[in-house]
Amino acid sequence: MSRALARLRGRSALLGDAPVRVHLLTSPVALERSADVLLAVGAVPSATAEAETVAGFVENAGALLVNLGMLDRPREAAIGRALAAARALGRPWVLDPVKIGLSPDRLALARRLLEAGPAVLKLNRAELATLAGGEDAEAALRLARRHRLVVAATGAEDLVTDGERLVRLEGGGPWLVRVTATGCALGGLVAAFLAGGDPPFEATLAAFASFSVAARRAEARSRGPATAWPLLLDSLAALRPAEVVAEARARAVPRVDLRLYAILDPALCRGRPLPELARAAVRGGGTLLQLRIKEADTRAMVEAARSVRAALEGTGVPLVVNDRVDVALAAGAEGVHVGARDLDPAAARAILGPEAILGVTIHHPHEAEALAPGIATYAGLGPVFATASKDPGTAPLGPDGLARLIRAVRARHPDLPVCGIAGIDAGNAAAVIEAGARGVAVIGALFGAEDVEAAARRLRTVVDAALARAGEPGEPR
Repeated sequence: MSRALARLRGRSALLGDAPVRVHLLTSPVALERSADVLLAVGAVPSATAEAETVAGFVENAGALLVNLGMLDRPREAAIGRALAAARALGRPWVLDPVKIGLSPDRLALARRLLEAGPAVLKLNRAELATLAGGEDAEAALRLARRHRLVVAATGAEDLVTDGERLVRLEGGGPWLVRVTATGCALGGLVAAFLAGGDPPFEATLAAFASFSVAARRAEARSRGPATAWPLLLDSLAALRPAEVVAEARARAVPRVDLRLYAILDPALCRGRPLPELARAAVRGGGTLLQLRIKEADTRAMVEAARSVRAALEGTGVPLVVNDRVDVALAAGAEGVHVGARDLDPAAARAILGPEAILGVTIHHPHEAEALAPGIATYAGLGPVFATASKDPGTAPLGPDGLARLIRAVRARHPDLPVCGIAGIDAGNAAAVIEAGARGVAVIGALFGAEDVEAAARRLRTVVDAALARAGEPGEPR
């Protein structure tokens, strides 16, 4: 974040270099505020909405903002010309689909513009719900994956995601939300950071962090909306890169791909080498791997975890260790999975830190109620079917019971990704996804197979097809 702001400052006209230029196609009421924000950080705005001349302005800008507020026919025509120029020139652009929930025509236009390839979609939670069917982080992630862009959603807590990475940011206080077009001005600031040359995720995060830090500083000194806005401009103009890093209340949320969660248990592997089995599962499509060792001393567990971790090097597939936080830390694993009788999830998170993966097992709704929000990275729900690999101490849920449990979990933890666990194979995996799970956790049907890679490939094919039918397509393989 600090490097992005430093680059933007470094290209300021005040320092004698060519300034960052942004073309604003925005509502008349937002234009002055957006231009003032750009000038405060050292960028230069332009704002013509004439279809005949807009291409030339885009050519001389580093990025473009398309804001659909107060949309009229001349500006809609200018948007088409501007986007044609941006595509031809390779200019990044930001789409801000203002008030799409109130106008079918504007919503239809926003959907067409999403297909035109914006780098960033900046919107509020109501607009996110209109486009993605939800206001939570999972909705933002889905939308980002579907359109292969960065989604930045404002709210009581801001969300920035590229479909894989997710950052939550705490915003400002009560006054600036009462000032017209502050959100529109933030869209212009995102465009300025894009024009500065940063990748879309980093540019968006830097813009949101800078704006939130400046907003908190301004609101601490203001007496109401009338004084908050000029103080915001002063704060943006004075903001230094190191201060953004120090004061931004941003939290990266660890993400996992649960589509094929392979659980490696040496007791069920017929003596075959664990690193070899781990590599075979990943070659076949495994997306997350857990090492579950119940009968070994601590040193042997650490050595096994290190060997599996080394086997996964370069694959992008993380390793989590079942139960043992100490073993995970000693082996350099990416995280831990804890069950109902293991270390308390909040204690595990405190030891592991905020960036580690922390999985939890949930058998009953009351366990979801007891789990503090924001602690877990994902949850394994079950047992879905009967299994011989572990006695879960509770009857199988079946797909219908799993669907009910997923609803209970999401009522308490709307952003928590979930997978089904226990007794899952290629024949019933689709039913787990249809119940609402994001993936499947598999032991016997995977590592009990003679050809682990082929078994993994069969499972991934089933899961990906079921996710696609549910409107949750997986990443290309």
